[in-house]
This record gives sequence, C-alpha cells and structure tokens, in this order.
Amino acid sequence: MRNVLHKVKSQWAVLGVMGATVVVVGTMNVPQTVAAELDSVTVTEAVFVKILSTTAVDYDATISRGTDGINTKPWGTEGFETIGYSADYLNVTVSVSQEQVADNGVTWALISKDGQEIGWIAKNALTVQNYAKITSETAVDYAATISRGTDAINTAPWGAKGYQTIGSSASYVGKTVDVSKEQVMDYGVTWALVSFDGKEIGWIAKNALTVQTYAQITKETVVDYPAIISRGTDAINTAPWGARGYQTIGSSTDYVGKIVDVTKEQVTDYGVTWAQISLNGEVLGWIAKDALKVQTYAQITKETPVDYPATISRGTDAINTEPWGAKGYQTVGSSANYVGKTVDVTKEQVTDYGVTWAQISLNGEVLGWIAKDALTQGSYSQVISTTEVDYVALIVRGTDAINTQPWGAKGYRTLGLSANYLGKTVTISQEKVMDYGVTWALISLDGKELGWIAKAALQKDFGGVATQFGSAWQSESTNIQLTSQISYATYINGTRAKASSDKISGYLLSTTSGHRIELAVSQTGDGLWSNLSFNEKDLNPGETYQIRAVVDGASEQLWTGKYISQNTILGKLYSDGQRLFYKRDWTQTNQLTLRHLLQTSLEPLGNTLYVWGGGWNEADDGSGVEAITMGINPQWHSFFQRYGSNYNYTNTMYQIHNGLDCSGFIGWTIYNTVNSENNKDGYVMYADQMSKEFADRGWGTYTYRNQISGYKPGDILSSSGHVYMVLGTASDGSLVIIHSSPAGVQINGTPTPSGESNSKAVQLAKWYMSTLYPEWYRKFPNTKTDYSYLTQFDKMTWDVSGNALLNDPDGIKNMSAEQVLVTLFGR
Repeated sequence: MRNVLHKVKSQWAVLGVMGATVVVVGTMNVPQTVAAELDSVTVTEAVFVKILSTTAVDYDATISRGTDGINTKPWGTEGFETIGYSADYLNVTVSVSQEQVADNGVTWALISKDGQEIGWIAKNALTVQNYAKITSETAVDYAATISRGTDAINTAPWGAKGYQTIGSSASYVGKTVDVSKEQVMDYGVTWALVSFDGKEIGWIAKNALTVQTYAQITKETVVDYPAIISRGTDAINTAPWGARGYQTIGSSTDYVGKIVDVTKEQVTDYGVTWAQISLNGEVLGWIAKDALKVQTYAQITKETPVDYPATISRGTDAINTEPWGAKGYQTVGSSANYVGKTVDVTKEQVTDYGVTWAQISLNGEVLGWIAKDALTQGSYSQVISTTEVDYVALIVRGTDAINTQPWGAKGYRTLGLSANYLGKTVTISQEKVMDYGVTWALISLDGKELGWIAKAALQKDFGGVATQFGSAWQSESTNIQLTSQISYATYINGTRAKASSDKISGYLLSTTSGHRIELAVSQTGDGLWSNLSFNEKDLNPGETYQIRAVVDGASEQLWTGKYISQNTILGKLYSDGQRLFYKRDWTQTNQLTLRHLLQTSLEPLGNTLYVWGGGWNEADDGSGVEAITMGINPQWHSFFQRYGSNYNYTNTMYQIHNGLDCSGFIGWTIYNTVNSENNKDGYVMYADQMSKEFADRGWGTYTYRNQISGYKPGDILSSSGHVYMVLGTASDGSLVIIHSSPAGVQINGTPTPSGESNSKAVQLAKWYMSTLYPEWYRKFPNTKTDYSYLTQFDKMTWDVSGNALLNDPDGIKNMSAEQVLVTLFGR
C-alpha cells in the first residue's frame, strides 16, 4: 500500500496502513507509534521517549556487553541516531560524564574515550570500575635504598585511578633514591614517591625500600680564621662525613702545608668537628678540624684617624699592606726609596706586640703601612682666613713657586715656577692668609687654574673698574666681537657687582691718528657679562688702536688681554703688559689649524663632568645650546665643584646643561674650532656616526677598525656608545687620548698594542692630569682605558693638505704624543 509521510506539529505522521515494526532497544531509529483518524484517513503518530532526569557523573567503566547501540542521544528520544555499536568497544575502559533516565525505565550513560566523546549507551552495558582509595598522604624528605627487585614502579599507587606501570625496581636495586611523599591505600599498602639524581621516577611500595640514616649536624658556627693543613691523611668532602649528600672530592695530601681560610664549622652527632675551607677564595670542601693547625695573627688593639705630615727618616723599614703580622699583610715597598720625602699620615694602628704603625700617602696615593718610629712627625700650616676675590694682576716676580695649596698647608705640592709666567696677566679668585703671615693668591691664566702663589709676587695693573676678556672671535667675515666680563675692582670693597648696559661704554682709539670707534654693547648673564663689538671695516688699515672702557662714569680704563685667542680674529691683538692693542691685518690667513683643534679640546679638560646627554638638545636629536656656543659654559665648572670622588653620572642623567657626554664633547670641540659665532649648525650626533660622517664631509680619511695601522694627533675614533680624540702616539705604541668618559673630560692612556696596561701613554696622562689638574686628579685619579680602545673603534684622520678644513703649519700631525703635549702645555 502506498505510504505518504506528512509532518504535523513537529511530529511525523505516516499516512496509510502501517505494518508491524520490530523494535530492539538502542538499535533502531523508529519511535513508538499511535494510530488515529484524520479526515477518514488512519494516521499513525510517532511517540518519543522522554528524559525524566539528567545527572552529571565522573567515573570510569568497562563496556562489557557487545549487543548495544551507541547513539547521539538516548534511544527513542526525538532526533536520536545510532552512530556505533558496543561490539567495537568491548572490554574498553571509558569515562562516563553524564547519566539520563528515560520514561521507559532505561538509564543511559554518555561515554568518552581519551577525552573524545563517543555517545550514549545503556548503562546496563557497562561494568563500573572501582579504584583503590588514598586514605592518607604525607610529605616527607628522606633518602632510601631500593632493596627489592620485584616491584613495579607506577605513575600512581597500584589500583589508584590513572595508575600505570612505567618501570621496575630491578633497574634500581642498590640505588639511593630520595623520597618526597608517602600515600597509604585502602588496601593497607604504603607507597613512596621516589626520585633518582633529581628526576622523579614514580611510586613504589615502601616495603621495597631500606631507609637511609645520615649523620646529623648538632651545631653550626660561622667563623673566619686561617689555618695550615697539617695532616695528609684526611678526606675533603662536599659535606661532613656521613651527612646527607656528602661525597669525597679531594685529599688533604694535596694541600699539606698550605694556608687555608676557615669560614664555617659543623659538629656532627658522632662528635667530630668539621671545617669548611677555602684556598685563594675558592671553596675546597669540608675537612676534619683536627687536620688543621690554626694560624694566629697580630691583633689591632687600637686604631686612630690622624692627619699630619711626616718625613721618612729611616731607610731600613718595610712598607706593608697592613701592619706587620696582621691578617693579609704583605710587604709592598721599602722606606729606602722614600727617605727624606714628606708623606701624609692618615691613620695609626697599635698592634698587640706594642708597635704603632702609620698609614702613609705620597701625592695623594696611599703607599701602605710603616712603623711610626721610621717617621719624623711634622705639622701643617694653618689657614687663618679665606677671602673670595675677583681681580687681575701681573706676575712681577720670577722666583716664586706655584703650588697646589699655600706653602706648608696640607696637600701642597709645587706645580711650577712663576718664572714661566713672568709678565703674564692672571686672574685671582681667592686669597688665603696663613699662620706664618703670608697671603697666598689662587691664580688662573686663560681660564685654567694654575695654583697658589705668594700675593707679593703679583702687582695689580690698574685700579677703579677692572674689565676682563672672556674671549674674542670673528663674528662675520669682517666683524670682530669681543666678549668681556665686567666687575668692580678690589679697590671698591673687593666686591664684584653687576653693571647695567646703560652704565657701560667702550671705544677703540687709534694711537696713530686719534681715530675713535664706539663699541656696541649688549649683555648676557644677568648683567655680569657684556658683549662689545665693532666692524673691522671702520678701522684704518695699518693703524694701532687701544681698547678702552668706561663703566658708570669712571675714568677710562685699559683692558688686559685675558683669554684672547690670536688665532680666532682677523687682526692682531698684542699687549705691552699693561695695555691691550688691536691692529687690523691686511691679509686674512687660514686660522683653522690642527693645533687649534687640540688646544680647543683642552678648554673643558679637568673641570667638566660627564653628564649623559650633555651637549645634546632637549629633544635628544642634535646639538644643544652649549654645543653651538663659543666658549666654556661657567655652569660646567660650578657643577664639577659640587661633587667629589663619589660622583656617579647615573644620578645626573639628562641634566644637559651641567656637563658633556662623549659625543657632546667632540661636537663642542669641533664647533669651537671651526666656527666664530654662536647658533650655527652643530656637530653633535651619535658616537658611532662621527668618524664616518666627518670623513664624508671631506674633512679626512675614514678607516674601518680592522684596517687601522696607526694613529695621528686629532684622529676621531668612533664606536657604538663612545667616541674619543687622539692627542698622540707614545713611543711604545700606546695612545694618549682626550675624551668625556665617566667621570668627565680627561686625558687618558691606552694599553700598548701588546696589552701592557702601565703604558707610556698612561704615565703621560697621569703626570699631566696630576700636575696640571690636581683638583680633578684628587677626585678621579684613574688615567687608564681598556684594550678595546685599540680594537673596537673606527677612525677618521684629518686631511691637512691644500684647501682642507684644517691645516698643520706646526707639524702637529707628525709629532709623537710627548711632543704634542709639550707643544700644547709648554712643558
């Protein structure tokens, strides 16, 4: 008979006469049917199984019946489909995650295998797994020996859920393992979690183990004493013998007679004291204390900080790192090398054998400890008064010493002689009166501090208003700008004062014709600095002009020649010792010389600290204002004076106006060499770009680091993170360099090409920095660089031929470091 299917209200109706259908639970996709009449036609309506309850479960079971269907839903529910058969999974263990009870009385289970859902199966087709239960768990920490070879090693105690056998005790019989956990099962067996060589093995029955027993440490003491290994039959172990983890790693035989340091003692429960020993800072291990003979050192019974000078008067004494016999003492010198020398004594120590020892220094460098009896004690002259001053004077006496401090004061050393500066005009910034009645003056020349000289060796060259040049430079092709610092003379209470621009006037007066040219006045520095300028075209060629100034209606005063650089102006400046003259020159010559470059680099030397970002602008992408300004920023020196030897540049990063970093220093030096006025394009850039960039501008020749065969004065050396300038090559091949590297702008020496660190260059750098820049050297005495300065930098060597940017009329390029330094410093 023809069958017609029709869906009514989400149920399937079969139109026609239905035959008998055989239904087997869980295997047929046919629901129960109910017959009804619809418009005289018999309609059969599907009736679906209903779910009465749903329960989340979590257990394992084995499929134990092979005649069941596996469905997408419990059999008979709407939409179920048969997707498999239990026969394919017979005796397979599955996970059950959900149960549903149908209205036909059947309980269905949702099963999964290895995390993959399979489907729904009648629960009666399953045999539920039963696992052993853990009744207690204990964290432990002990060692044991595997003493039985017939046990399984499992991922969990036998019978517990998820356990699998992964090994056999037979592989570890006799091995010592670490036990970290114990679990007791409901069937009465205790299982142990074991590890071997730090790697977890698994779980084994505790009965298969023999528990280890170790020596116990009953006492531990931190100590610090030396001892001699006096017995050669003892073991040296990683821990006291018998303690957990101990292993023998050496024998005292190898160290008999050696002095070792004892840092710890441990007493074991079997009564032996063990000592942890070190040799040359390296821990050797543990040895029985009885194998040692304890060293005894001289003891310091008293220590006193002192501060006095003394003369070494006995030449037979040792100079040691510590008082003789004290721990760590070594002889480092002999008093014979210092007889007659005056040293500084900073500390005294009295030993238990009755001798007083003195710690001595010479020229700021600690020599060591010497018996006080080898010294003749002196005393320092005392400063009675100190006065800040600001005036200029001539050095008129050539027989005086110039010292680091007034003669006889603590730390004084002679740096030079007044004869070398006779007739020079110097600036005095401080005066000190000593207890022996002499007044000393702190003098500077061309912005560089020379030292202290007796005031009687000086003569003030004028009264009234004192005017000092700060610098002079060519502002345009025909303009000269003179920058001057205005202050009242010491005759007016010795006090420096500001002068407003309307109180200042100046002029040039020809000594030949009386021709007068007024100077234009502008000011900076809150009135303490005045800029006076004129146009050289207004001068009569060949005539000589005096430079005069008037401040606040005072009488006309002649200026002295402080700070004026002959190489930076078109005309010629000269002085008769009391007056400054200017004469226009007919011919302009190239004043950009290699010597001028090196001389310019010395201006921040010894008074400018290293500041990360110093010389850069605030955007950190080019030259800052200081690097495009002629001359020294006074703030650099005042910032230097604020800090001592503990200066740490990481605490002052980006205080860009207070100092210079490496590329800021090189950029400032080049700007002040090749420019004559402010606010032109600068030369500050990343350190590793400088040598290549300057060479690309046509200034010189670029050489990659692996191809460098020699160095010339003025060479610019660049690397990632640093840049420096060469002053010269010493006789042993080492380089004298100038750079800004923590702590600041300084002269240093490299090692020799063979690696000798105490090179000629280092010795030269040390002498010049300590002699000419003593204040810097006292704070920062290091004058060495490392070997990378010879291997990790690319080079630019200046072209000084023809129409190059720089020329070399002085022959600097072919000079040794020694010759260059004498040329630059005059000594």
